[in-house]
Amino acid sequence: MRTICRGVIVWLCMGLVVKHCVGQTPAVSAERLQAHVEALAHDSMQGRLTGTAGGMLAAAYLKEAFTSFGLQPLPGQKGFGLPWSQRIKGNIWQGENIAGLLPGSGRTDSTIIISAHYDHVGATSMQRALPFGNYNKVNRKEKDSIFNGANDNASGVAAMLELVRVFVQDTPYYNLLFVGFSGEELGLLGSSEFSLKLPPYRFLFNLNLEMLGRPEKGCPFVIERAEQISFRDALNENLMKANSGFPKKYFSDDPYPSQNLFERSDHFSLHNAGITSFSVMGSSPTDRYYHHTDDEANTLNYPAMGQMVQAIYLAIRPLVLGKR
Repeated sequence: MRTICRGVIVWLCMGLVVKHCVGQTPAVSAERLQAHVEALAHDSMQGRLTGTAGGMLAAAYLKEAFTSFGLQPLPGQKGFGLPWSQRIKGNIWQGENIAGLLPGSGRTDSTIIISAHYDHVGATSMQRALPFGNYNKVNRKEKDSIFNGANDNASGVAAMLELVRVFVQDTPYYNLLFVGFSGEELGLLGSSEFSLKLPPYRFLFNLNLEMLGRPEKGCPFVIERAEQISFRDALNENLMKANSGFPKKYFSDDPYPSQNLFERSDHFSLHNAGITSFSVMGSSPTDRYYHHTDDEANTLNYPAMGQMVQAIYLAIRPLVLGKR
């Protein structure tokens, strides 16, 4: 791949907010999703391992995007970055969560969190520092040493940034807090730190976005605890009311219960902090390129991804606008 300079990354983020006619529902763009994924999964990001130059470049990408969309830092913060430090297996890991606030027009004491982790597992030269190994998933034929993480989880971050763009064009009733977590691949480190220092809001729920680029079942599935409110049902109901042409049960149950996915992404940290939380996913660790050097931007299905993110937007929109 060609080297991508910071100016190009900024250009991809800038100018994405466009005006829409009054009363018209904004539409998710598959082309913009692809542009974000290609930037975040570029070789210059070196696999976005937390605490590395590539990880910091990805953090800078999110900060530039949040700035271009007109988001605000959290109260009391000078910028979007929320640094953290943790020790794991004798190593000190330093990362940065990126948080941007879109203030609501009504209940500004109440907040919905929309999140995605932007870190991945780096390159083969970095693997010995990790609490797991991926040597068996290196493409030795192509001599590729970078785990680009296009699906895991540049796709989730791209979806989050598209939701920023379309909700900026709406008039959210509640605050929307968009958070890019780091340290997820190290054991949910960034989200666990964030959960210990929550801003002083009443949190309605957390929607976490994970691995949306290669849908294994053709539609997204919802990861949630059985004892909580069924967001799957609420999402499907709202989607049907939008008259958007999606199937009646577009959002499905977790098809991989043996994978214990509820405890394996950042929504789990927020769940442990008492926030009702769930993830929407398109694939699981059974994906053939999971933590593989072949998880490249050109392996993603962008039309299907665009459809899924549009469905997510339409399904949560009534909740965001305070209409349900």
